[in-house]
Amino acid sequence: MGYTIPATAVINTDLFSGTFKAKEVKEGNTVVYRNEGTTNIIPGYSKYRIAFIAGTGKRTVRITEYNGEVFEGIWTYKDSDQSMTFSSLSPRPQVGNLVFQVTTAEIGLLVLNNTIANPKTGDTMNQYTLIPE
Repeated sequence: MGYTIPATAVINTDLFSGTFKAKEVKEGNTVVYRNEGTTNIIPGYSKYRIAFIAGTGKRTVRITEYNGEVFEGIWTYKDSDQSMTFSSLSPRPQVGNLVFQVTTAEIGLLVLNNTIANPKTGDTMNQYTLIPE
């Protein structure tokens, strides 16, 4: 399931619209959350959302973390290396900009991998498998 984006892929940025919720989250090599799972290590990921907000005239994003924190800023996507950056975030996260490797982007599925260790999760490299809300 899913499509791995080849280096020469051109992504239709329309795939980055609407609100996505966590289907599965891995912190390092450990699955800590599965949507509708009954034994989640971190059940708070049921609150995790990435919302690509339309109608603002710019590429606005709102991230709701597993602990309820909300950040809003601008998103950019670089086709050359399939990286997505969330910048100008308010309030400013501890790590500054959030940068992800987009490994899958298709209708109904978005997979993002941290490119820098996340201090909130014990400096792990995390993978977020997201589905439309």
